[in-house]
Amino acid sequence: MTEATRKAKVSLRSPVLKIHRWLSIGAAIFWLLQAITGVLIVFHWEINDAAISRLERPTDLAAIERRIDALAPPGGAAIVQSVWDSGSNSDRYVVFMQDAEGVRRGVRLAGDGTILRNAAPDDSTLMEFLVGFHHDLLGEWGSWIVAISGILLCSNLSLGLVAAWPKRGTWRRALVPTRKGPVAARLYSWHRAIGLWAVVPALVIAATGTMMKFEDGVGSLVGAAPVALPANPRGRRAGRFRRRRARRLSPRSRAAA
Repeated sequence: MTEATRKAKVSLRSPVLKIHRWLSIGAAIFWLLQAITGVLIVFHWEINDAAISRLERPTDLAAIERRIDALAPPGGAAIVQSVWDSGSNSDRYVVFMQDAEGVRRGVRLAGDGTILRNAAPDDSTLMEFLVGFHHDLLGEWGSWIVAISGILLCSNLSLGLVAAWPKRGTWRRALVPTRKGPVAARLYSWHRAIGLWAVVPALVIAATGTMMKFEDGVGSLVGAAPVALPANPRGRRAGRFRRRRARRLSPRSRAAA
């Protein structure tokens, strides 16, 4: 390596280190909160189900349908918007609806239709609060902040990799932290080694998490077909759904439809 090449590499590494350091300092608290809440909510479905009730009943779709009819009787003002599996291994389901007073609710059911919890959206558990904070900071604009932060994190991890990249023949020394020398040198050695070991999985996690905030755009970019279910057969239930949908539309919307 010539002297000019060596100086060019040194001059490039210095600003990279500086940008990496200040980005890390500036966003450290936010990234730390995202990491902590992400770890805590890994099992949030199971924790929510266990905290609400220990009742376990096998799934009975007919019983669940009867319960939904009781929550939102045909011809009434209440509207069932969607039904989801709770996400845990238990036979639990969540019905998202708007009641007769216009309040949106999340009704959690056991497999036999027993109501386990009937709460308005602002009546959330601690785990539900953590999920909302991690995903979008509990607000619409928060989704953009989380997405931008994810892009920033990916760029910062890449800068850290560039800054920590070992010279030829020094990989072993870089990957194995030193236990000798001044405290600052040892701390830097550990920081560099952990970064080199963890940077690839960290980049994968940060990149995929960020892409999830742009789910529709990324899906269109890669040509992923949206999930679609076959149409409901015509009949009593289909007609009831159409009547409920018609009640949700304003007169102008109905005219446009």
